[in-house]
Amino acid sequence: MTQIQQGVVGTTSGGAIPVTPVGNSTIGSGSKSVATAGVRVQLSSASIPCKKVTIQASLNNTGNIYIGDSTVSSANGIFITPTFSYLMTPSNLNLVYLDADTNGNSVTYLYEN
Repeated sequence: MTQIQQGVVGTTSGGAIPVTPVGNSTIGSGSKSVATAGVRVQLSSASIPCKKVTIQASLNNTGNIYIGDSTVSSANGIFITPTFSYLMTPSNLNLVYLDADTNGNSVTYLYEN
Protein backbone atom coordinates (compact mmCIF):
# COMPACT_ATOMS: atom_id res chain seq x y z
CA MET A 1 0.00 0.00 0.00
CA THR A 2 1.30 3.45 -0.91
CA GLN A 3 1.25 6.04 1.83
CA ILE A 4 0.48 9.61 0.80
CA GLN A 5 2.08 12.38 2.78
CA GLN A 6 1.64 16.12 2.38
CA GLY A 7 3.78 17.20 -0.56
CA VAL A 8 4.47 13.60 -1.57
CA VAL A 9 2.53 11.34 -3.93
CA GLY A 10 3.40 7.72 -4.74
CA THR A 11 6.77 6.05 -4.53
CA THR A 12 9.54 4.94 -6.80
CA SER A 13 12.35 2.48 -6.20
CA GLY A 14 14.36 5.51 -5.06
CA GLY A 15 11.74 6.72 -2.57
CA ALA A 16 8.98 9.31 -2.56
CA ILE A 17 8.09 11.46 -5.57
CA PRO A 18 8.01 15.12 -4.51
CA VAL A 19 4.92 17.09 -5.51
CA THR A 20 4.78 20.87 -5.60
CA PRO A 21 1.28 22.28 -5.06
CA VAL A 22 0.36 24.72 -7.81
CA GLY A 23 -2.13 27.54 -7.44
CA ASN A 24 -3.15 30.55 -9.43
CA SER A 25 -0.57 33.31 -9.08
CA THR A 26 -2.59 36.29 -10.31
CA ILE A 27 -6.04 37.55 -9.42
CA GLY A 28 -7.55 40.51 -11.23
CA SER A 29 -10.90 42.12 -11.78
CA GLY A 30 -12.68 44.59 -13.97
CA SER A 31 -15.98 45.67 -15.45
CA LYS A 32 -17.35 45.97 -18.96
CA SER A 33 -20.42 47.65 -20.40
CA VAL A 34 -22.26 46.85 -23.63
CA ALA A 35 -22.97 50.35 -24.97
CA THR A 36 -25.35 49.25 -27.71
CA ALA A 37 -27.55 46.18 -27.40
CA GLY A 38 -26.91 43.77 -30.26
CA VAL A 39 -23.34 44.99 -30.78
CA ARG A 40 -20.92 42.54 -29.13
CA VAL A 41 -17.86 43.74 -27.21
CA GLN A 42 -14.70 41.98 -26.01
CA LEU A 43 -14.43 41.47 -22.28
CA SER A 44 -10.86 42.80 -22.63
CA SER A 45 -9.16 44.20 -25.71
CA ALA A 46 -5.80 43.58 -24.01
CA SER A 47 -4.21 40.14 -23.99
CA ILE A 48 -4.62 38.90 -20.42
CA PRO A 49 -3.85 35.19 -19.93
CA CYS A 50 -6.14 33.47 -17.46
CA LYS A 51 -7.16 30.04 -16.22
CA LYS A 52 -10.58 30.97 -14.89
CA VAL A 53 -12.96 33.94 -15.09
CA THR A 54 -16.22 34.55 -13.27
CA ILE A 55 -18.55 37.03 -14.95
CA GLN A 56 -21.42 38.57 -12.99
CA ALA A 57 -24.25 40.61 -14.48
CA SER A 58 -24.84 43.97 -12.78
CA LEU A 59 -27.73 44.34 -10.35
CA ASN A 60 -28.81 47.44 -12.30
CA ASN A 61 -29.16 45.62 -15.65
CA THR A 62 -32.65 45.63 -17.15
CA GLY A 63 -32.06 42.66 -19.47
CA ASN A 64 -29.85 39.66 -20.07
CA ILE A 65 -26.12 39.58 -20.78
CA TYR A 66 -24.96 37.05 -23.38
CA ILE A 67 -21.51 35.46 -23.11
CA GLY A 68 -19.64 33.67 -25.88
CA ASP A 69 -17.00 33.94 -28.58
CA SER A 70 -16.60 36.57 -31.30
CA THR A 71 -19.96 35.56 -32.82
CA VAL A 72 -22.01 35.86 -29.61
CA SER A 73 -25.54 37.20 -29.87
CA SER A 74 -28.86 36.79 -28.11
CA ALA A 75 -29.46 33.80 -30.41
CA ASN A 76 -26.35 31.79 -29.49
CA GLY A 77 -24.78 33.01 -26.24
CA ILE A 78 -25.00 31.71 -22.70
CA PHE A 79 -27.20 34.24 -20.92
CA ILE A 80 -27.13 35.51 -17.37
CA THR A 81 -29.76 37.67 -15.74
CA PRO A 82 -29.00 40.55 -13.33
CA THR A 83 -26.86 39.45 -10.33
CA PHE A 84 -26.26 35.96 -11.75
CA SER A 85 -22.76 34.82 -12.67
CA TYR A 86 -21.06 32.41 -15.03
CA LEU A 87 -17.72 30.64 -14.49
CA MET A 88 -15.60 29.76 -17.51
CA THR A 89 -12.03 28.69 -18.27
CA PRO A 90 -10.72 30.54 -21.34
CA SER A 91 -6.97 30.85 -21.85
CA ASN A 92 -7.22 34.62 -22.36
CA LEU A 93 -9.77 37.31 -21.44
CA ASN A 94 -9.69 38.66 -25.01
CA LEU A 95 -11.40 35.45 -26.21
CA VAL A 96 -14.59 36.29 -24.31
CA TYR A 97 -17.28 38.49 -25.88
CA LEU A 98 -20.48 39.99 -24.48
CA ASP A 99 -23.78 41.16 -25.90
CA ALA A 100 -26.86 42.50 -24.13
CA ASP A 101 -30.61 42.96 -24.44
CA THR A 102 -30.45 46.57 -23.27
CA ASN A 103 -28.07 49.46 -24.02
CA GLY A 104 -25.62 50.03 -21.16
CA ASN A 105 -26.02 46.68 -19.42
CA SER A 106 -22.77 45.70 -17.74
CA VAL A 107 -20.81 42.99 -15.96
CA THR A 108 -18.05 42.75 -13.42
CA TYR A 109 -15.49 39.97 -13.65
CA LEU A 110 -12.82 38.27 -11.58
CA TYR A 111 -10.05 36.29 -13.25
CA GLU A 112 -7.30 34.01 -12.02
CA ASN A 113 -4.04 32.97 -13.63
